[in-house]
Amino acid sequence: MPLQHPKEPDIHPYTPLVTAACLMVSVTVINAPWASAIGVSVAVVASLIIRNKAATLAAVTIIIPACVSFSLMYGLFGSWATAAALSLRFAAVVGCGVMFDSLVNPDALMRALQTWLPASIVYVVGSVVRLIPMATSRMRAIQQIQRSRGVKSQRRKLVIPLVVGLVTDAAQRSRPLSRTGIAQPGRRTVLYPVRDRAWERMVRFGMVAVMCAACVWGIAG
Repeated sequence: MPLQHPKEPDIHPYTPLVTAACLMVSVTVINAPWASAIGVSVAVVASLIIRNKAATLAAVTIIIPACVSFSLMYGLFGSWATAAALSLRFAAVVGCGVMFDSLVNPDALMRALQTWLPASIVYVVGSVVRLIPMATSRMRAIQQIQRSRGVKSQRRKLVIPLVVGLVTDAAQRSRPLSRTGIAQPGRRTVLYPVRDRAWERMVRFGMVAVMCAACVWGIAG
């Protein structure tokens, strides 16, 4: 019986990723206001259920400037319908993508990918996924150090220490990784494999099938 990780997520990381991808592709390919409205509704309901303030704020921060840009580019020249359609579609795509991707556990995703992807690719993907949390943590540490020294914390004084620190961390991680044989071919085993329930696999396959049918219908229509 495989060991279970003490912080095992409730859902497999592939499930929210597939959900986000299917919704984003379907809304884009169908290219209709009603499809965009459904996408926005799904994103709003997801935000109310998930209650992730950071993800909601990130989605709103991305969507509002884009909607303003569409209004300036199309609305001021009389194409308010085009501006509204583009804004609604963009809000649906970004909202669904950000809200469902916020459910993905980075560690569980890396463990799931490690069973079939080369270790070097998993390391690159993991580095990208963890870049923002690592940068945030290091920035807080730099701010605390500067405050302890009586230095006023300013953004321009954080850039160089932050970049140098991230590069140094990457160099330090590369040495032990090279000794573990990360570049060697072959399948890897995982101490705590991610549990992939049968119903989740069925849901993912069903969503992909519905997405394909919606895309065919949207292209043919």
